[in-house]
Amino acid sequence: MIRTDIFKADKKRFAMLLLERHGQSWLFGGFFLFFTAMILGFTVDYRIFILALLLVCLIAPALLLILYYNYGMRGENFLNVLDHRVEIGSDMLSLFLKIKGGENEEADEENEPQEEWRRYDYPFSCFGNYSVGKDYVVFPLLAPKAGFLYLPLDAFDNHISFSEAVKRISKKECNENNQG
Repeated sequence: MIRTDIFKADKKRFAMLLLERHGQSWLFGGFFLFFTAMILGFTVDYRIFILALLLVCLIAPALLLILYYNYGMRGENFLNVLDHRVEIGSDMLSLFLKIKGGENEEADEENEPQEEWRRYDYPFSCFGNYSVGKDYVVFPLLAPKAGFLYLPLDAFDNHISFSEAVKRISKKECNENNQG
């Protein structure tokens, strides 16, 4: 069993992963429309240039809001920004989400909230082909969930346990139906 330390994705990394996983077509389409409108605005009519500015200032933030609401708020995605740890067995990945429970009546005089862990189990067959970053790996969750699991290198004890975890999750015999 491979266990990680408690970790979470920072806000910037989560936003970039969300755009990378779900917003690429929106970004490319938006950049294409913006540059086309800029060129036409300079060459044909200045009103098309104003339309390009409208696209950037009003429509792009609204589309990013829709992207965040539709994909970032899914349980499979927003778990990455909460404190959690992962245990990787021989055939299943278990994610333990750290939850602050109610106040403990028998606690010390400070009445600190007790920690509680919620468990989510994922068989290896629900993960697709992973993508590699500088110091992390991202495993996409296959349909219908369409989320992703972010595993940073620094959550593991050493490089060997990190590479062993990636090998276990992406085993060929477990994920043979995920190729495509």
